[in-house]
Amino acid sequence: MEALVQRTGLPEFTRTTHTTPQALFADLERIRQRSWALDDEERYAGMRCVAAAIWDARGRAVAGLSVSGPTVRFPHLVIAEVGPQVRRAAAEITRRLGGEPRLADVARYRVVMNKAHRDVASAPTRPPLCEASLAGRSIARRFEMRSPQCKPV
Repeated sequence: MEALVQRTGLPEFTRTTHTTPQALFADLERIRQRSWALDDEERYAGMRCVAAAIWDARGRAVAGLSVSGPTVRFPHLVIAEVGPQVRRAAAEITRRLGGEPRLADVARYRVVMNKAHRDVASAPTRPPLCEASLAGRSIARRFEMRSPQCKPV
């Protein structure tokens, strides 16, 4: 990735385009952590896009699923809901195609779920949110069976 950035550079398309390697790699880390990507007016002003990878049986990203829209219809509150929905849909397509997520995503899922339960414990008025990510449905179900606050996915 670094070689590609050095070869092509990071041209600015809008005021929110990532134009430094540091900004790009920080965004890539956020994408890895939540398993979905957000284009927040980075290519076209006034447009947002949410996307998630579809994986093959070897854990390689082979396709993507995305939802795009104008910022007036796609505010950040909607993005917060749509991002996980796109991730779940991509995970379901992955499962139906016989695909598997990367093992790093499975481990990350467990960390995210543990953090979610700690957050819920510190804010008891908010119901827990339990969802399968690219880790897959069977892992989510096993985790949720051990956690009475969460409903099956």
